[in-house]
Amino acid sequence: MGLEPECSVHQAAQRGDLDRICQVLEADPTQANDRDEQNVTALHWAAINGHTDCCELLLENGAEVDATGGELEATALHWSARNGQLNSMHLLVKYGANLKAVDKQGFNALHLTTHSSYIMPLIFVLQQDAYRTKDAIDSKDPQGHTSLMWAAFQGDAMSVQILLKHGASVHTSDEAGLTPLHWAVVAGSRLCMERIIAQGAQLTAKDSTEKTAADLAREVTTYSNYVAALYALGRDREGRPIDRKLGSKSQRFLIYLVPFLGYGALFQVVPHLPWFLAGPSFVVGVAMIHLGIGLFVLDRHKRNALKQSPYYLSLLSMSLAWLFLMWFNYVMPATPMYWKSNMLVGLLLFTVITNLCWCASISPGRCPEPKSAEERQSDVNELASHGMLTGLSFCITCLARRPLRSKHCHMCGVCIPRHDHHCPWIDNCVGLRNHRSFIVMLIAAEIGIPLYLSLVYQYYLDQIPDVLVARYRDHLFSAWLTAAVQFNGALFCSSVWIFVINLWLLILLAMQLAQIARQLTTFEASNVGRYGFMGGRGDTNMSTQNGFIEQQAERMIQAGVPRDQVQKQLYGCSDHKKKSLSKLCLGIGSSLMSIVGLDLYTRGKGGQGLSRSRAAANPFDRGLVNNCLDFWTAGDYLGVDYERLYDVPT
Repeated sequence: MGLEPECSVHQAAQRGDLDRICQVLEADPTQANDRDEQNVTALHWAAINGHTDCCELLLENGAEVDATGGELEATALHWSARNGQLNSMHLLVKYGANLKAVDKQGFNALHLTTHSSYIMPLIFVLQQDAYRTKDAIDSKDPQGHTSLMWAAFQGDAMSVQILLKHGASVHTSDEAGLTPLHWAVVAGSRLCMERIIAQGAQLTAKDSTEKTAADLAREVTTYSNYVAALYALGRDREGRPIDRKLGSKSQRFLIYLVPFLGYGALFQVVPHLPWFLAGPSFVVGVAMIHLGIGLFVLDRHKRNALKQSPYYLSLLSMSLAWLFLMWFNYVMPATPMYWKSNMLVGLLLFTVITNLCWCASISPGRCPEPKSAEERQSDVNELASHGMLTGLSFCITCLARRPLRSKHCHMCGVCIPRHDHHCPWIDNCVGLRNHRSFIVMLIAAEIGIPLYLSLVYQYYLDQIPDVLVARYRDHLFSAWLTAAVQFNGALFCSSVWIFVINLWLLILLAMQLAQIARQLTTFEASNVGRYGFMGGRGDTNMSTQNGFIEQQAERMIQAGVPRDQVQKQLYGCSDHKKKSLSKLCLGIGSSLMSIVGLDLYTRGKGGQGLSRSRAAANPFDRGLVNNCLDFWTAGDYLGVDYERLYDVPT
């Protein structure tokens, strides 16, 4: 329905009424540059509201692209930049808008885009020729603030990261002598401080009042975050490198040695304890090994230190090592009549070990990155011209175009083609190049473990003396089980451990095979569960970036806001909930699910996504047979290059 005839061109531009603008301009083309009572042109209103079709019509009819207006005497580009209107910005730049023009406050397009905290518009501006030099990136407003200072002041860690990647200086200072690090301290953003310090910021730099960043942090009560940023970078409170007692090689050696010896000791000791102490003692022992590794071997100040270490891989290796030792020393010699089964166990064990080594050591694949700044500029401009410069098509960490079905892994630091998930149990991502080996390993384990356990059962049947079983006939538990523990407790405990591992491996394999049959990855199944489609969120800004909510919570608590109010303001709910045994158990269960990796299907709604995947649009689904053939040939069967997949294959 069209607007009323008396609607002005400015109102039509504000509302996106293209027909009314056409009608006005046909009657009087000069109205393309008319100003309203606020001294603003129609182009300003169309640009700030993202009506690119209206913008283009006005520009084609002679609208001045750099016309200034409003109280701040800003251009249409300034208005769209302040509000993160990427499509409007791209169109205005295409028509020759001056990116270096400043408004009445002295802000240029880069300053205003940084103020918006929208990442993609910031990347777009930084790729333009006007901001390809360090002087342009470090351009200052009248108070001497650079874009990096503004990003740091806003606690916008993503914008800080993008500006640093494009060469923004951490050594500049404003009229008050404040550096970007000083402004990050004012914001209290640990991530911003960490990234600026990592880029080489001088911790001893002083402002006009002779205060360093540390002095200012104490004054504005953000010193704890400042120290945490230093610790995360391996420095002490004074900024000096922390002398690590363990080198990387010694650390890795202990990560493998401690679980092997610790669990071995538990397998030997626990069977000799009274039955009511055996279970709790084993759990306490496992917890002590886990905490010991985290506190004394790994760097506890490093985020995700446990998941980024080979600790979980060492547990899997330890389990395989003990399985081999028990089988080779006890089970195989005692069951010669089952030589075929023993040969098959040995073959399957070899298959599991070789594929585990392959999964852990080989690259899961890596998406191509631009070879030059010119290539990156071309990619960004091309995506922007098609309205595709979003988080789905461009990686803000690698600053590279993202193929479909890929994902940036923050653990591995690269974009992985056909990314499934990051698996701490192989200390690697599961992606295009190692996914098949991962599945072969799971299949071999699911065949081999039950076969091994059946041999263990046969071992006990043949080896336990009847007199030992008779001795425990009146025992609280099964006489046979009690006799088995007493006869060879290490084998019994290790077999129970292997049985538990087999259960979650079975669930993992079932989910993986179901996803392969439907041409889905774990990441895509999670997206279907969360958002209803495979791609996930299309764009990002400050409110959704990693660590932002936590940083806001820290600042509010430091300002004296009660914790329940912090929870209510940030999440819309209070954290004052009744504690109960069931909730405690749920919390422990969530932790265990995270450890074994099944949280991918619970916390990430991957299981829900898998069940909903039939209803969700999946342009890659080619039917069961073709999907499986595509998986086992890494795309060769359907002729798909997943490392350069930018359009849905036909």
